[in-house]
Amino acid sequence: MKTRLPQLLLAILLSSAAVQAATWTTEEGANCSFDNADQKYFGRTIVTENGKTVLVYDNLRDDYKTLNIKDCTINTTGYDEFRTTTSKNSPVVFANTVIEGNDVTFDGTVRFQASSELNAENVTLKGNSVVRNSAKVTASDTVTISGTATITYSATVEAKTISLESTSSFAVYQASLTADTVQLNGSSVEIGGSKKAVINANLIEVNSGSLTVAADAELTTNSITLNGGKLVNSGVIESTINMTGGTLVAEAGSAIAGINATGGDIQVDGDFSMTGDLVLGGDAELIFADADYTIDLGEYDVEFSGNSSIALTLGDADISDVVLFTGAKEDNYSGYEVTLLDAEGNSTGTVKLQYNEDGTVTLGTAAVPEPTTATLSLLALAALATRRRRK
Repeated sequence: MKTRLPQLLLAILLSSAAVQAATWTTEEGANCSFDNADQKYFGRTIVTENGKTVLVYDNLRDDYKTLNIKDCTINTTGYDEFRTTTSKNSPVVFANTVIEGNDVTFDGTVRFQASSELNAENVTLKGNSVVRNSAKVTASDTVTISGTATITYSATVEAKTISLESTSSFAVYQASLTADTVQLNGSSVEIGGSKKAVINANLIEVNSGSLTVAADAELTTNSITLNGGKLVNSGVIESTINMTGGTLVAEAGSAIAGINATGGDIQVDGDFSMTGDLVLGGDAELIFADADYTIDLGEYDVEFSGNSSIALTLGDADISDVVLFTGAKEDNYSGYEVTLLDAEGNSTGTVKLQYNEDGTVTLGTAAVPEPTTATLSLLALAALATRRRRK
């Protein structure tokens, strides 16, 4: 004997299932659904801003329910810009979806994931937007990653220029960037290491923020420009670093193909090697953090010009034991002064470099101590007293 559900209960269940499974398609081809398939919370508007038409998709809920857009192709090329926003903190998720557009902006909690593809002229990721899970973003011009937006988990970004402005510590995490130029404008990115970022670029430009090359990584970009911020190398950099400012930190066991510095600080935090010349010009400064650290020049040389300088934290080390360079091929060094520093970074005197026939560059035996502030004050008082006696 079969048991039949009351007709009213059966109707309610069927109606509920239909609501849960309901989807609808926008004019651009987006297949959309909410967790409870409530279409009224999906905002689709067209606005005009500065003479440009902008198509906006917005999740209008304020209870953190997700708008899912999946398994579709969305063609927004008929608009100057396509923008997806989450002004009330309820996420919008794109999954297994292809988006075609001109300028595309994700702003807020927008998740572009699950092998989705975005093809546009310019792309801007703002707010807490994330590209992840093998999703791919391709721009013929510029991709800008700002706010706390992130590129994570096997995602890839390709563009002519990629500007990294995100303040997230995971701005690029286990993901890959490919571009003619990658600019760091405030982000912190680690190539290799625990964050496993990969950058393929003709030029990497560090303006602010920090770029770290981990001990297990090789950076093979054609050129690196350091204008500000920090570049920390624990691995291998196979291109010349052109410095106008900022700080380059060379850690123990690292290698750098060449350095051309007209400004900024080069901080030696351990023994490292050069596979090209080290050019110190302008007001660039080479700072040895410890008297035990040595740069292996590998048959290359240091070239000095302008107001460039070398400083050494001597500590308790004996001057006669200090070897700053090995592998120097000719004498460009003798007579060049090195400023000696105490543990607090205060100058304690100067000493001249000495080139040796075995290619080492050491320090002369006699340092010239610089007068302290107290000594200068006493000298000034003595001079004043002398003038008064003469009167």
